[in-house]
Parts: sequence; C-alpha cells; structure tokens
Amino acid sequence: MSDGEGSDYDVPDLPPMLPELEDLPPIRPLDVPGAGDGQNGDGGDAGATGDGTNGAPADGAAAAAPKPKKPRQPVPRLDAVRLCSAERGIPRLAKDFKTIRFKGKGHEASDIRMLMRRYEHWAHRLFPKYTLRNVTETVELSLASKREVKICLAQLRRGEDGTAPDDDADDILAPQPVQPVPLL
Repeated sequence: MSDGEGSDYDVPDLPPMLPELEDLPPIRPLDVPGAGDGQNGDGGDAGATGDGTNGAPADGAAAAAPKPKKPRQPVPRLDAVRLCSAERGIPRLAKDFKTIRFKGKGHEASDIRMLMRRYEHWAHRLFPKYTLRNVTETVELSLASKREVKICLAQLRRGEDGTAPDDDADDILAPQPVQPVPLL
C-alpha cells in the first residue's frame, strides 16, 4: 500500500520497530529450585551447584545429612474448649469485667469505647487471628449451641467458676417446669 496504487493516502514505509530486539539471544528458562523436570522425584536439578559437580562438595567430602524438620506447632482452633477455658475464655471475660468502672451520665461515648476496647482485647487474647467481629460470629453461629458452652454459661450465672463442665450437668440443660400463674 505504500506505493500509492489503489490507495487514497500516501503512507511512507516505516522502519521496523525496535530493531535492536532482533539481535538479542533467545530467552532461556529460569533456574527455579524444585521446578526441574521432576525425574527421579528429586525435583529436577535442585541439588546442582552450577559448577558441574551435580551437588557434590568441591573438597570431595561426603554430602552433609539433611537437617531434620522441626515438628509443626499445632494450629489453635476456636472451639468450645478454648471458649470455656478459665485462662482466656468466657470465665476470664467475666473476671475482667468485674473491675470495670463507668464514668456515668455525660460520658456514655467514652464508656462504650472502653467497653468495646475490653471486648476487643479479650477476643484478641482468645484467638489472635480473628477480629472481634469474627470471634462473635463464630461463637454465635457454631459454638453457642454446644453443650460445653451452655454448661459453662450456666455455671457462671450460678456463681460457680465455670471452668470444668460436670458430667452431672444434665439438670442444668433440662427445661425447668413452669409454675401455673393463678388467675385473679
């Protein structure tokens, strides 16, 4: 089209864009440890040192034994046992809130801030990965109906320490008989 035949526009021939790219060597794959061809289960050339010895020490000594793996720490779960523990659970919340003092009328905003700060601190100590909102959602949706939690709350309401659920705690969860109200 640049010769002008059959075209209404006269466009000059343009030089090729970025001619210096034509002189570059071809791109080779990256040397990523463990991303080799995967033969023999060794993850490729992860042990290669690049000096042609294929991972062997240069001084000819035997290869060092691999370091033993550290045992993994168990990931804590937010469950009924943790929620009812005296150290950080609901009994601790009740204990911490016994010392709270409100300023009273005219200081409602600062009282609410102090209250929410205490709840956030308790939730963080209970389960550091979650925010207060996540802790309350988890407790409401999945833990509030657990037997251990109901027993713990019933013991706290009765004034007991509420740390160890009893095996004889069936009477706590049993419905109480309703007394008929005399009509006037």
